[in-house]
Amino acid sequence: MRALWAVYKRETVHYFRSFIAYGIAFALIGFMGLYFMGNIGFVQQQSAFQQGGGIPAADLAAANLSVFTFLLFLISPLLTMRLLAEETREGTLETL
Repeated sequence: MRALWAVYKRETVHYFRSFIAYGIAFALIGFMGLYFMGNIGFVQQQSAFQQGGGIPAADLAAANLSVFTFLLFLISPLLTMRLLAEETREGTLETL
Protein backbone atom coordinates (compact mmCIF):
# COMPACT_ATOMS: atom_id res chain seq x y z
CA MET A 1 0.00 0.00 0.00
CA ARG A 2 2.89 2.35 0.71
CA ALA A 3 4.31 1.75 -2.77
CA LEU A 4 0.97 2.68 -4.29
CA TRP A 5 0.82 5.88 -2.24
CA ALA A 6 4.38 6.78 -3.24
CA VAL A 7 3.62 6.29 -6.95
CA TYR A 8 0.39 8.30 -6.66
CA LYS A 9 2.14 11.15 -4.86
CA ARG A 10 5.05 11.23 -7.33
CA GLU A 11 2.80 11.23 -10.40
CA THR A 12 0.44 13.87 -9.02
CA VAL A 13 3.32 16.20 -8.22
CA HIS A 14 4.81 15.55 -11.66
CA TYR A 15 1.56 16.35 -13.47
CA PHE A 16 1.02 19.61 -11.65
CA ARG A 17 4.58 20.77 -12.25
CA SER A 18 3.97 20.61 -15.97
CA PHE A 19 1.44 22.25 -18.23
CA ILE A 20 -0.32 18.95 -18.99
CA ALA A 21 -2.66 18.82 -15.99
CA TYR A 22 -3.57 22.49 -16.15
CA GLY A 23 -4.17 22.40 -19.90
CA ILE A 24 -6.36 19.31 -19.76
CA ALA A 25 -8.27 20.56 -16.72
CA PHE A 26 -8.88 23.95 -18.37
CA ALA A 27 -10.08 22.34 -21.60
CA LEU A 28 -12.32 19.86 -19.79
CA ILE A 29 -13.91 22.43 -17.50
CA GLY A 30 -14.36 24.87 -20.39
CA PHE A 31 -16.04 22.30 -22.62
CA MET A 32 -18.27 21.06 -19.78
CA GLY A 33 -19.30 24.63 -18.99
CA LEU A 34 -20.16 25.39 -22.60
CA TYR A 35 -22.14 22.18 -22.95
CA PHE A 36 -24.02 22.80 -19.70
CA MET A 37 -24.86 26.38 -20.65
CA GLY A 38 -26.09 25.18 -24.03
CA ASN A 39 -28.35 22.67 -22.30
CA ILE A 40 -29.70 25.28 -19.92
CA GLY A 41 -30.45 27.61 -22.84
CA PHE A 42 -32.26 24.81 -24.67
CA VAL A 43 -34.37 23.99 -21.61
CA GLN A 44 -35.28 27.66 -21.13
CA GLN A 45 -36.38 27.93 -24.75
CA GLN A 46 -38.41 24.75 -24.55
CA SER A 47 -40.11 25.70 -21.29
CA ALA A 48 -41.01 29.11 -22.74
CA PHE A 49 -42.76 27.40 -25.65
CA GLN A 50 -44.55 24.92 -23.38
CA GLN A 51 -45.55 27.47 -20.74
CA GLY A 52 -43.59 25.94 -17.88
CA GLY A 53 -43.71 22.25 -18.87
CA GLY A 54 -40.07 21.81 -19.83
CA ILE A 55 -37.74 18.92 -19.18
CA PRO A 56 -37.58 17.49 -15.66
CA ALA A 57 -34.37 18.32 -13.82
CA ALA A 58 -33.51 14.64 -13.44
CA ASP A 59 -33.50 14.15 -17.22
CA LEU A 60 -31.29 17.20 -17.71
CA ALA A 61 -28.85 15.97 -15.07
CA ALA A 62 -28.74 12.48 -16.61
CA ALA A 63 -27.99 13.93 -20.06
CA ASN A 64 -25.18 16.11 -18.68
CA LEU A 65 -23.65 13.28 -16.67
CA SER A 66 -23.64 10.94 -19.65
CA VAL A 67 -21.74 13.46 -21.78
CA PHE A 68 -19.33 14.28 -18.95
CA THR A 69 -18.65 10.57 -18.39
CA PHE A 70 -17.91 10.14 -22.09
CA LEU A 71 -15.47 13.07 -21.96
CA LEU A 72 -13.68 11.55 -18.99
CA PHE A 73 -13.33 8.28 -20.90
CA LEU A 74 -11.70 10.24 -23.72
CA ILE A 75 -9.36 12.22 -21.46
CA SER A 76 -8.12 9.39 -19.23
CA PRO A 77 -5.95 7.86 -21.99
CA LEU A 78 -4.33 11.26 -22.51
CA LEU A 79 -3.19 11.22 -18.90
CA THR A 80 -2.06 7.59 -18.80
CA MET A 81 -0.19 7.32 -22.12
CA ARG A 82 2.69 9.45 -20.89
CA LEU A 83 2.76 7.63 -17.58
CA LEU A 84 3.02 4.21 -19.23
CA ALA A 85 5.71 5.41 -21.64
CA GLU A 86 7.84 6.82 -18.81
CA GLU A 87 7.40 3.74 -16.65
CA THR A 88 8.45 1.48 -19.53
CA ARG A 89 11.48 3.67 -20.30
CA GLU A 90 12.59 3.71 -16.66
CA GLY A 91 11.93 0.00 -16.19
CA THR A 92 9.54 0.50 -13.27
CA LEU A 93 6.37 -0.71 -14.97
CA GLU A 94 6.10 -3.62 -12.52
CA THR A 95 5.28 -1.19 -9.70
CA LEU A 96 2.05 -0.26 -11.42
